[in-house]
Amino acid sequence: MRFRVTKEDVKAKKVPVHVLVVVPEGSIGSALSHPANSATIQNIAWYGTRGSIVEGEGVNLKDPQTLSRATLTADIIRRLEETHVLLVKSPPMTGKTSLAALVGRSLVVRHTIDNKKMDLFNFSALSTHKNETFEENFKKQCEIDWKDAVATFPTQPNCVVYLVVDEVQVIYREGTNSPRRKSAVFWELVKYVLSNGNYSVRILMFEAYESGVEYTRLATPIQFDDRIVLGIDQLNFSHDEVSEYVQKWFKGITCFEGSSLSAMEEFCGNLEEECESSTIASRVDPHAANWVTESSQR
Repeated sequence: MRFRVTKEDVKAKKVPVHVLVVVPEGSIGSALSHPANSATIQNIAWYGTRGSIVEGEGVNLKDPQTLSRATLTADIIRRLEETHVLLVKSPPMTGKTSLAALVGRSLVVRHTIDNKKMDLFNFSALSTHKNETFEENFKKQCEIDWKDAVATFPTQPNCVVYLVVDEVQVIYREGTNSPRRKSAVFWELVKYVLSNGNYSVRILMFEAYESGVEYTRLATPIQFDDRIVLGIDQLNFSHDEVSEYVQKWFKGITCFEGSSLSAMEEFCGNLEEECESSTIASRVDPHAANWVTESSQR
């Protein structure tokens, strides 16, 4: 149903006004709304998932409330370009899956703007079943054979290939055994990329670690030095990100209307101090404040 909205209606706030933005096919926005395994932008192919496939994890890239974490993703990409292999380590539920998706989007946007060729394989090792091989899980998520994908890596001129692997600890080795889930082919590629600086492949891995006995028996099949490892202390929310998070998610944000900027800054500062700038969304938590706000209004 359509109806005419006049300027008088808008000024009087009689009707809501919805703006529909149509993004031309082939643009960045169009690509992000398509299935991840389709090549929807010229010179760019994006395969697999956008973060973990586990329900309840990850981030919606099309949600306007999603934080881009632009400074952090830019720093990760910069480090990745320097070292070619990068491992991000932090405890469970600290935003690694969301960060994997955000880095993937940032790579797509960056290469689109620069008009450069790129292949991006974004997948999670967490979905690898006990009796399933790495190659089988890769094909399940990326819809391409591992051997076929690897065969194209060095042959495409002026094209960089990125592998973003979430929950990589699933394919670590236990003790001195072979890598779990028969994933030796992946670690062989990691080793090759580390020792061949001219190879146009970048590998970004996200690892969840715990303090349990089971985890202490696990280790990367390849020794990583500190230069190519990022820890949780390097993933913390910045002050600006905490402020953005509050503005996008805190329902009581209207209470700051008419107040000085310092009131908002003080609130965010207290939140940072309380949560120690944690990367964990449930701890840097305006949702808890939302509950308090809603309760006070009953």
